[in-house]
Amino acid sequence: MRRADLRTSNINDETLSSDDSVIVDHLTKTFPKSHHIATWLRHRGNPPRFRAIEDVSFRVHRGELFGLVGANGAGKSTILQILAGLTTPDAGTVLVNGVDGAAAPLTLRKQIGLCSAEERSFYFRLTARQNLEFFGNLHGLRGGVLRRRIAAVTALVDLEQSLDRRYEAFSSGMRQRLAIARALLGEAQVLLLDEPTRAVDPVHAAAIRSFVRTIVVEHGKTVVLCTNLLEEAWEICDRIAIIKTGRIVKVATPEELIARSRRRRYAIVFDRCDDDVLARARAVPGIGTLSLQRRHDGVRMQVELDDEARTLTELLQAVSSNGVCVSQVQPDVMTPLEIFSGFAAEADDVR
Repeated sequence: MRRADLRTSNINDETLSSDDSVIVDHLTKTFPKSHHIATWLRHRGNPPRFRAIEDVSFRVHRGELFGLVGANGAGKSTILQILAGLTTPDAGTVLVNGVDGAAAPLTLRKQIGLCSAEERSFYFRLTARQNLEFFGNLHGLRGGVLRRRIAAVTALVDLEQSLDRRYEAFSSGMRQRLAIARALLGEAQVLLLDEPTRAVDPVHAAAIRSFVRTIVVEHGKTVVLCTNLLEEAWEICDRIAIIKTGRIVKVATPEELIARSRRRRYAIVFDRCDDDVLARARAVPGIGTLSLQRRHDGVRMQVELDDEARTLTELLQAVSSNGVCVSQVQPDVMTPLEIFSGFAAEADDVR
């Protein structure tokens, strides 16, 4: 890898802001398609590569909970690994609290706390306390300072009473909370959470989400959360980056994503429906999917429309032109999955 590639960046003193805790600028990362020795020999040490992420840019404000949302293999964990200094990009720049990840990787690692979903990073036969003492030593913590930090972080995640139990006896939820405690040991202001509720039961998952929100609101931490659980991101994140096949599709708040969705869905109830009414409805420009459900009080139509007010007006005029009585028109909120799928489909259309 050429150092020049790593230093290629549009970041300069004018674009730096004290409000930005994390700046990611035009990151690209590739990996070999095969690690088999025969492939490397055939290609003389330069095997074919695939792009895990391509030209990724975003900023995370100080004290913000920022979500990276995408399907498995979208590139979320690769971005987190680069932010944590565990791997280097082929091109692009990462700044964490003003520290350049390529120029000062050791200093960068002191700025962040990484919470990985990988349980094998802990020692199963050691107690929670012994594990935290080991990782605390790696942070340069010793003696009374280390004991106080362990007491503080385990109190935050409600594990004080379990410190002397072996890690192998911990439940999935307890293991995730211990991983968060480890990330907080060094008092880092930026936390990177990689699927913190994976393999956790719903009760403990809700508790972890509540805790993550608390450390942002009450303790002023900046958090980058990787997840493929759309409802989770919608529930706790301040802003969300939607990732599709290694590229950022959209960055916005959950409310903005709902507002920017190109289509709207409505539930319309009227007293009767025949083939003529249905044909007139389908003929209105901007009509998407349309379904009917017959009920005791009439017919319920669920319909997706283009994001134009006149489309709804034209639809109501069409269905009521022959004396059909419309009794109810109600917006039907689109689910996070539907919104995510819509933006992902738009990205495919652009390509």
